[in-house]
Amino acid sequence: MSIARKILKSTFAQVAGKAITALLAVLVVKILSNYLSKSGYGDYGTVYEFLAFFGAMADLGIFTIAVREMSSSKNSEKIFQNSLTLRTLTTTIAMSLGVIVAFLITRYQGTYIPYGIAIASIATWLVILSGTLSIALQARLKMEYQAIALVLGKILTVGAIITTVNTHPIATKQSFYLLLWAGVAGSFLTFLLTYILPANL
Repeated sequence: MSIARKILKSTFAQVAGKAITALLAVLVVKILSNYLSKSGYGDYGTVYEFLAFFGAMADLGIFTIAVREMSSSKNSEKIFQNSLTLRTLTTTIAMSLGVIVAFLITRYQGTYIPYGIAIASIATWLVILSGTLSIALQARLKMEYQAIALVLGKILTVGAIITTVNTHPIATKQSFYLLLWAGVAGSFLTFLLTYILPANL
């Protein structure tokens, strides 16, 4: 297959994957906004908004640099391993710091937010590392596999959320945390598929 066709296929897959995950995200918002109370939905949103800041801290532009270097270097495997090690370290530090800070914020005490952040930090950690693993797919113009991993992970999350809502008709502290664990489950599937696929290409 020519480079142009590979680029076109990879680009189309990414666009299609993002469109599907966006639609699934809208479905999640609809389900949660109907299920959770106004304050509960606010807490749910706060959890991910809070972690987004620390997730940005973990990035450091590693993905962009690694893809560029792997595309032009013969020693791509070493670059990939170094990038994965560095981003694992920075992500672990950032997520750990985020959890610690959450428990120290006075306004969050007595709410579901601190423990929610602790749970969701696992999902964020997995998402960031999945992105790092996809460096190999990006460099090889095989991002359709990453798109598949993202869609399947999102489908699992939606399925787990629907299951939680159906088994806990009234929102409780337990169901709130289960909704966050649903995100962890989906992120883990995406991470697992992204980890397996590059090794088999």
